[in-house]
Amino acid sequence: MTLDQALREAVAEAVAPLEREVRALRERMDATVAPQWVTIEEARQTLGCCRSTINEMIKRGDVVSKKIGRSVRIDRASLRATSQVDVDAEIWRRQAVGRGG
Repeated sequence: MTLDQALREAVAEAVAPLEREVRALRERMDATVAPQWVTIEEARQTLGCCRSTINEMIKRGDVVSKKIGRSVRIDRASLRATSQVDVDAEIWRRQAVGRGG
């Protein structure tokens, strides 16, 4: 084994517990704090509708939205108010699936 390989293995062993701890903390944080603003794609997937439907909801003022740079975000609370879907649970589920959880 070369010195380089030995150093890589030693660093990987030292870092592994920290990576697990960070992952666990992130999961706990995500479970307790849902994002206030969601993307159009997250809203679309959550409600099970097409992008144009979400855009129409924004135009009609059915949901509160804001522009951040070139992207649009939708207020989760207003999305929840217009939907029969459990928006919070669906967003958390989709985020967990996206992280491989």
